[in-house]
Amino acid sequence: MDIRLAYGQRGEDFTGRDLSNLVSGSVTLNIPLWQRKRQDSKLAATKKDHEAAINFYRNLLESLPYRVDALVTEIHDTQRNYRLFSDALLLQADQWANSSLKAYEVGSLEFNTMIEAQIRLLRFELQAANYIFNIYQKRAELEEVLGGPL
Repeated sequence: MDIRLAYGQRGEDFTGRDLSNLVSGSVTLNIPLWQRKRQDSKLAATKKDHEAAINFYRNLLESLPYRVDALVTEIHDTQRNYRLFSDALLLQADQWANSSLKAYEVGSLEFNTMIEAQIRLLRFELQAANYIFNIYQKRAELEEVLGGPL
């Protein structure tokens, strides 16, 4: 139930007449005709939301160890690939690029071969940088899953 009381003070109107002040009041009643049906549907929806949250939490708890293992495996594989690139392929490509540049300078090698060697070196450097980026990205994902820094 809502009770309202208002007082209005009025002055003159456009014609110059003096208007009297007024007092108004109102009483409002809310009659809950469909209250039970609305409350029941809201309660059922809230229960379903709660069950969904519990199921999501359980699935998360069950999948966390597998997610951690997968991330650690991906990090190790990427580190192994990076070591292969940096220890062998990148060194060989660098040596080939340097020797092809020297051979081109003395005129014993064609320009296209020297450019191919330089391009291969740049591609290998880019691939090595991508491996490092992936390692840091997977470490960040692992830290997020674990909830803190490694």
